Amino acid sequence: MQSMERIEVKDNGLEGLFFTNRFREKQKAILILGGSEGGIPFSSPKSEAWMKELVLTGCAVLCLGYCGVGKLPSTLERIPLSYFEQAFDWLAGQPGIDPGQYALIGGTKGGELALLLASRYAQVCATVAVLPSSVVFQGIPKLIPSVVARKSSWTCQGQDLPFVPFPLSFSTVMDLLSFKTRRLYEKSLENSEAVAKATIPVEQSQGPILLISACQDEFWPSTPMCEQVMERLDARHFKPYHQHISYQSGHNVFQAKGCWPAIVDFVKGHFAQPSSLK
Repeated sequence: MQSMERIEVKDNGLEGLFFTNRFREKQKAILILGGSEGGIPFSSPKSEAWMKELVLTGCAVLCLGYCGVGKLPSTLERIPLSYFEQAFDWLAGQPGIDPGQYALIGGTKGGELALLLASRYAQVCATVAVLPSSVVFQGIPKLIPSVVARKSSWTCQGQDLPFVPFPLSFSTVMDLLSFKTRRLYEKSLENSEAVAKATIPVEQSQGPILLISACQDEFWPSTPMCEQVMERLDARHFKPYHQHISYQSGHNVFQAKGCWPAIVDFVKGHFAQPSSLK
């Protein structure tokens, strides 16, 4: 008998998919955040086996869209952090969910977001950041001329969070058009003044952190940025468990051998409670 229930979420402006044990055991909740592609992460039927692995750990899982779906913003620009507060509140209101204790799993821009949320919200008890950045970057517009507007990816109380902007150059346009943006982000990180203001204060997080990067990441330099996060955590004597795993992989690191098992093991060891779900 299949015990995992898949529920479409369209409450209070949220767009997502909720995976839970239909027998409503006491469950902690995981919030999954996708990247700049938008839409709802892990929404394909092939992904349900991965979601069941997480549900088997004793957790419910909310795969949350935040741009490019429904009535949400069409581009990853100026996304309000209050939207994710709504998601925390929604989870707290679900039957059987342990309120106020959440784990985050985010990929690329969602990894940036996961580290940012973990640094700001005490209810985030564990964080998995896959191919994340160490800073808040400029948002990603749909139209190339919009690059000049230079908006942050995220806002708080209506104000742009400090961000590292893209250089205004012909190569920026070419990189965005080709979707090979690593050079663009590496060039952006040379802006030391902006980096200092936009660096995510990861040491303010309340729980363990797993970082996963790819040495051959075409999107941005995820391995050097994860190394910077680890250096910052160590320099500030961050006490909770923290680990960085780097794979000889490109941007499709979720497909790398051992990546998803490492995430599940982290959830089991640092956040979840065993479930009787079969």
